[in-house]
Amino acid sequence: MIIVLGSINVDQVYQVDQLPKPGETRMGHGYLQVPGGKGGNQALAARRAGSEVIMLGAVGDDANREVALSLLEQDEVNVVGVKTTNLPTGSASIWVDDSAENSIIVNGGANNLVTADQLRDTPLSEGDFLALQMEIPQEEVIKAAAIAKEYGAKTVLNLAPYAPMDRSAFANIDYLIVNETEATNLVTHLGGAAAEMRDKCFYLSEELHVTCILTLGDKGVFYTMGTEIIHINAMRVKAVDTTAAGDCFTGYFTAALDQQKPLNHAVIYATKGAGLACMRAGAQSSIPWAENVDL
Repeated sequence: MIIVLGSINVDQVYQVDQLPKPGETRMGHGYLQVPGGKGGNQALAARRAGSEVIMLGAVGDDANREVALSLLEQDEVNVVGVKTTNLPTGSASIWVDDSAENSIIVNGGANNLVTADQLRDTPLSEGDFLALQMEIPQEEVIKAAAIAKEYGAKTVLNLAPYAPMDRSAFANIDYLIVNETEATNLVTHLGGAAAEMRDKCFYLSEELHVTCILTLGDKGVFYTMGTEIIHINAMRVKAVDTTAAGDCFTGYFTAALDQQKPLNHAVIYATKGAGLACMRAGAQSSIPWAENVDL
């Protein structure tokens, strides 16, 4: 089983020919309002990849609550542990240009009230996986990883959006997923001098005692297996919207591990899932089902 502790949002997605510069107004040519949030996205991806998933988070007592939870409930993610707060449901404004690049502004709202203690009321046990991201307070992420270890669960941290974390914060992390920017920022923060992405992946693995997975967009993925660094090519797709690609990767990766697949299988599976997610607009609306991810 997979428990996801993280953010739940409503995404407002604007499609534009190119992203506006400061002070510039551009006319859009498309709009979607869809469920999102890195936690919700990863929970849905893990569920669509075939795992049993519990989502823990927070929403507001407002109209966006129903929208934010709609696909999670439809796909039978367990949302009983999602609490209702007096802050508004989290939201994000997402701009996507014609080359599928995006800019995102997130208002945390109720996500700022998510706590690690919510894990205490879940059936977390040895062999389970806890998936974490950084759209909830950092101190709660660190506490949650420690709680997971008390129960013998494995932990997956997607360090997105990036925030600097000291070495000690990774003590209870088993798998670290970062993109190129996050890896570069973290290596610099830790005082490392690695220049190439391959070397950064290895440095983070060795320095933090984790299995590091470094996603490279259309250039594929590096990951560590012991002292070995392995590269996997990305799928060749015509990207429409890359917003949920990273979350889809994390959800599919965690689901493969939960289903006791080997690490190399998990990375390939996640890479294909993320590639397919780039072919549709929106966050949760773009996440594929397992039967569409052909290995």
